[in-house]
Amino acid sequence: MQLNKDILNTDLLNKEKRNTDIQNTPSLPFPTTFLIPLLLSGMQHHRWNGNERIKLSKKKISFGASICLLTGIIRKSDTAFYAAIAAMLCVQRTSEDSFREAFNREVATVIGGIWGMLVLLFERNVWCIPYEVLRTLLLSMLLIPIINFSVLIKREKGTFLMCVVFLCITVTHGNDVSPLSFGLARILDTTIGIVIALIINQFPIRRT
Repeated sequence: MQLNKDILNTDLLNKEKRNTDIQNTPSLPFPTTFLIPLLLSGMQHHRWNGNERIKLSKKKISFGASICLLTGIIRKSDTAFYAAIAAMLCVQRTSEDSFREAFNREVATVIGGIWGMLVLLFERNVWCIPYEVLRTLLLSMLLIPIINFSVLIKREKGTFLMCVVFLCITVTHGNDVSPLSFGLARILDTTIGIVIALIINQFPIRRT
């Protein structure tokens, strides 16, 4: 009896109950209390960089494409949509990203255009490939040195565009009266689209 009274007097039962309640209380790990605000802020930042940015960028993209097409009408160019494509692709989140994309696209277009025009000059002045099937195979094989060249000059990001421009000049417009003028026009259209995109992208994207 005396032992039971001593236990009650020392309040051991209440301490044990408090310890049990603490153990049964659900709690988050220590790092989680700091990670939750970071995760929530990251989700808000992702939403801004995603949906809201796209909603505001579409105005720049649409405006840039319309300016390129109107410029093509003034220039009486049939290939103004190449300028519009370049403008749409060069509108980026920041001016730095836009300059980087513009530079890569301009370099790739110039290199692909030069390769295409060199092939057409060879066909016009040295040897015209007599069979269409043979010509198609040879043009496809020429993509290999173009790819190797892009790796050599460390412009791997523009490899795809180099090949596209090369095939566009040699395959689509190889039989034109003046295919070389198309190659130059292709480079000019891309340059116009890039310049327009860079000008438009100087206006920052702001939240409304």
